[in-house]
Amino acid sequence: MPLVHKFSDYRNTTKPEVILLLKSFVRCSIARCSKTPLGFTLLELLVVIAILSLLAAIAIPSFLRQTNRAREAEAKTYVGAINRAQQSYFTENWKFGSLADLEMGISNSNNYSYDSNPSISATGSSALTTATPISGARGYAGKVWLAPGISGDVTSYTLLCEGLDNSTPTISGTTCPN
Repeated sequence: MPLVHKFSDYRNTTKPEVILLLKSFVRCSIARCSKTPLGFTLLELLVVIAILSLLAAIAIPSFLRQTNRAREAEAKTYVGAINRAQQSYFTENWKFGSLADLEMGISNSNNYSYDSNPSISATGSSALTTATPISGARGYAGKVWLAPGISGDVTSYTLLCEGLDNSTPTISGTTCPN
């Protein structure tokens, strides 16, 4: 029996196993085997990795900025609340108080260290509040002071200033530093 068989040798055969073999031979030789490929090619995987890397490069800094904004919102809220509490404390006690005197329950957090110091000078009474950042956010400072009005009454003013990254602004006078 010859080792090499020609397709023409089996053209008129009726044996089922030979017919099945011939059908698979014809299908594989004409269409390079019509089996569907399984898995992904290396090029497809590299394209997916490149797209995911691009999306990550865009998204990760945005997420990090959002966490800093949330931390900064905490500090703004606390400094504003301390300023209002200083006004209220002054109304009742005729002086500004320390953070402990205000009895607000605000303590240092993982993100900020809070402090409020009253002062009395020749120009008047004031209280300076600071939110010093612990990790990579902007610092905040607030000030409450009294100023005499035209008719002899006294008006209370507040100020909230935002610093640069990792720094707390220093308030001198009644305006925020640039």
